Amino acid sequence: MPQLRTPVPAALVAIATVTLTSAAQAQPAGDPGTPAAPSAGQAPAPQPQPAPQPQPAPPPPQAQQPQQPSQAPPEIALETPEPEPAVERQARRVSLSLSPIHLFSPIVEGMVEVRVADHFGIAAIGGVGSLQLETTDGTDRLSVYEIGGQLNAYPLDKFESLSLGLEIMYIKIETDSSFADTGTFAAADGLGIGPLVGYKLITKGGFSLYIQGGALYVAARADAEDSSGSTGSAERSAWSPNLNFNIGWSF
Repeated sequence: MPQLRTPVPAALVAIATVTLTSAAQAQPAGDPGTPAAPSAGQAPAPQPQPAPQPQPAPPPPQAQQPQQPSQAPPEIALETPEPEPAVERQARRVSLSLSPIHLFSPIVEGMVEVRVADHFGIAAIGGVGSLQLETTDGTDRLSVYEIGGQLNAYPLDKFESLSLGLEIMYIKIETDSSFADTGTFAAADGLGIGPLVGYKLITKGGFSLYIQGGALYVAARADAEDSSGSTGSAERSAWSPNLNFNIGWSF
């Protein structure tokens, strides 16, 4: 087994050796137990070397644990919430409405529109009421009856939004009694037709609003007869503005 070298430097060993030699020479002669001093010229006895320290045995090799195959962390499936489907508005098939402007005459005018296709509707219009007529002979009231219809196309949305249409209207006006107490009875009727552009609003609850504007080409004829049997008539045709404002409900 190889010996270990002392870790003390050689100079310190030499100094320690000289010190021990001097101490041995200072001992009195004949003292038992005291080693004899070396004679002159005799080399000092060699100092015993420290016994080599046994090296610790290397630890026994540990049994290598078999390497476990690395496992990937489990994948967590994240469920992506599906977007809620868009709620389609209830399809409206029929619209009922009244014209509040005509009530000032007063004339009650109503309209029923039926959806015959997604972007097309057919409407029926009817009204009844009276008109007040001011003349130089006094004031009289005339009975009014109207019936007509519309064809409406809705290019932007189904049965609502922008509308492009055509209106046809028949109107009959007559006196209830002799006109202004003159003994004259009169009646007139007319037929009008023309284009319309408008907008129809239907809320989620069904409330409906119509705004339409256009023009009517009206051809009218009036007949009158007095108490003596004399008759008269007149005819006229012209373009006339047409404004519709209706409110109602759609189902």
